[in-house]
Amino acid sequence: MNDVSDITASRIDADSATEDILRNDLLANLRRWARRRSPNNVARELGISMARVRNLRSGGFLDLSTQELLELSARAALKAE
Repeated sequence: MNDVSDITASRIDADSATEDILRNDLLANLRRWARRRSPNNVARELGISMARVRNLRSGGFLDLSTQELLELSARAALKAE
């Protein structure tokens, strides 16, 4: 590989790692937030079904994109750390 390819690959790896960290933080904050409220309030405030609330509270939501996690965090008025 040449230097440009190496730099590009390193940047992509760094961007991916940064997004993974952001996703993990958002998910952890959403779970913590959801566990402090009743399931009905979580469903109402986030605009999600009770099945999704149970999934969130039990460690699910791994299938959500970063954008979806950001939207749910905004609905919950959470801030990314």
